[in-house]
Amino acid sequence: MKKSFLPILAMLALLVTGCSAAQSAVSPASQVNSQDKASNQSSQEPVSSKNENQAEQTVQLQGWWGTVTKVSDGDTIEVDSKKVRLIGVNTPETVKPGEPVFPYGKEASEYTKKALTGKKVFVEVDVQPTDKFGRTLGYVYFQEPKTEADIENYMFNAILLREGYAQLMTIPPNVKYQDRFVRLQKESREGNKGLWALGIYADEAKSSSNVFIDGKSPFEKGKSEEKASTSVSKNTTDRKAACPNPTIKGNINSKGKKLYHVKGVSPYYEKTKAEMMFCTEEEAEAAGFVKAGS
Repeated sequence: MKKSFLPILAMLALLVTGCSAAQSAVSPASQVNSQDKASNQSSQEPVSSKNENQAEQTVQLQGWWGTVTKVSDGDTIEVDSKKVRLIGVNTPETVKPGEPVFPYGKEASEYTKKALTGKKVFVEVDVQPTDKFGRTLGYVYFQEPKTEADIENYMFNAILLREGYAQLMTIPPNVKYQDRFVRLQKESREGNKGLWALGIYADEAKSSSNVFIDGKSPFEKGKSEEKASTSVSKNTTDRKAACPNPTIKGNINSKGKKLYHVKGVSPYYEKTKAEMMFCTEEEAEAAGFVKAGS
């Protein structure tokens, strides 16, 4: 009886061994699949908030908030009644004692007045906070920038350069944004914006007065002509006519041209201011005058 159960027990042992082997063979593949799933889930997870925060990191500025109470010129304002000179830029002069109004100066001044008067602004200071006149040196913002990209959009110094209302004026040690300013002016000049369309301003102002190409002011020619005209006028007026009742009027016009007008012939005779009187046309011509209308 006991012998009859032996074959059955042997068969059961074989079946149990086979199942264990099959499970052992399947297990590694299952482990691989589990690892792949874990890997895929890991790769699909979002980027950490730490990286996102680094991309949006706030620009750190040193300065203060205030309200623009006055605009003196295109590059000089008052914030809470405190004078502020914009760093790195120079707009054409309009109010400097002893200087004429420079070309495009009024446009720049009006632009600043419309943009800033009564506005709340942020004034950023650089290495040197004030100049020799006691004015605060600053970069002026409509709102505080959060990223580097915001700087050009919110900083008024940069906007003046970009729109052609100012030229560069770099004075160390305040050179924080110099490279940025150089690029903005280059783009503005190549586009003939604002004052660059005049073709008289240098790449960089050496001072608020020395701003023109080769240092040559467009006013110098006018001054020279005026001086020459005044000199000629004085010399000719001091001369006396050769006859007691001369009737030919000698006049020097606004262009410095010497003209003479004959009574009864020239339609402008009565309106002409005589700077010298002549008795004959020959006398007028000998003095260097030309007959009006000829």
